[in-house]
Amino acid sequence: MTRSHAWLAAAVAAVALGTAACSSSGGGSASPSSAPAGLGGLVPVQLPGLQKHAAIAPTTTIVPAAITADGKFIYALAQDGVIPVDLATSRLLPAVKTGEGPRGMAITQDGKTGYVINGPANSVTPINISDNIAGTPIPVGHFPVEVTFTPNGKTAYVGNGLDGTVTAINVATGKVLKTIKVGSGPKTYPADIAVTPNGKTALVALRNSDKVVPINVATNKAGKPITVGLAPFAIAITPDSKTAYVTNARASSVSPVDLVKHKALPPIKVGENPGAIAISPDGKTVYAVSDYNFEVQGTVTPIDVATNKAGTPIKVGVDPTVIQIPADGTTAYVLDQASTGITPIDLATNKAKPFVGVGVGNGHISSMLLAPDGSMAYVGRFAATKQGAPPLPAG
Repeated sequence: MTRSHAWLAAAVAAVALGTAACSSSGGGSASPSSAPAGLGGLVPVQLPGLQKHAAIAPTTTIVPAAITADGKFIYALAQDGVIPVDLATSRLLPAVKTGEGPRGMAITQDGKTGYVINGPANSVTPINISDNIAGTPIPVGHFPVEVTFTPNGKTAYVGNGLDGTVTAINVATGKVLKTIKVGSGPKTYPADIAVTPNGKTALVALRNSDKVVPINVATNKAGKPITVGLAPFAIAITPDSKTAYVTNARASSVSPVDLVKHKALPPIKVGENPGAIAISPDGKTVYAVSDYNFEVQGTVTPIDVATNKAGTPIKVGVDPTVIQIPADGTTAYVLDQASTGITPIDLATNKAKPFVGVGVGNGHISSMLLAPDGSMAYVGRFAATKQGAPPLPAG
């Protein structure tokens, strides 16, 4: 799984086509007179060699939220919806209006339907991917923050951050199946949801607690909360659906969870502030990203699934927030947000390869998505003002 900063989910400062309609701050290293205005856009990066292409819409703030199953379009968060980016022609298409304060988007595995989270509007909006027509917003709980689909695309699960619930939705009909109580309001904050590859269990991380909650997909009933470490942040599940690995942001650990017995195993010590986590396609190794802050060099800790032993931490850049592994399983790509670049990791040796910068001046990186076939990485950037300073994230 990939996780970016909590503020990034809300960083949908007004995105007008061809301009960065954002407030400015005084941070950064470039001087106001020397920094160019066009620091934003979407940067395509060829994999595995990490050759950078010209940025798409370089004067526009781009926060990539989802990529289609065929790898032809990316959806970027906008003020009241999403903007499709045609990757073949490097064009921004007309915005799709979905609702107030979009925070994220997910697309079904068959590539037919996308759901956009409208945080302040307490809803999600379905989009027909074939024609980019938005459907009627579906009311959910208080301030939705996460959405994911079952592998068969039949059910969506929406985590409602401020009321401790998960909303199950029938994707075919757009009707709410059930509101599932998993926590106790904002004190628990159900902010990450992962569904097992076999489609039987949805596991919910309650961010402001030390618990994850399993949901039976067949019945949409919550099981007994499972105690992990403090502030469970992100979840990765093995391909056999037997074990989940949960990063505990304020415990500097990863908790393996036996999904057959619904029991947490002893935590595995990793670096400070672990956030994003991913698992190799063969299910043999988990990679946990640490030093999730703006100050020090980050690390990625490999964990052997067979033994649940941590290997030697791999040094990456400052503030690593995203890790993704293509299906060929040869390389992991880590987005170092404060370093404004990508660190590739050779998974055969667990050694970092040379860092490749994708930022310009003091432009802030927003997020990264990989093409489904692993051929490209797409890195979003916050556009800078004419004074050269990055914009403040909205919210």
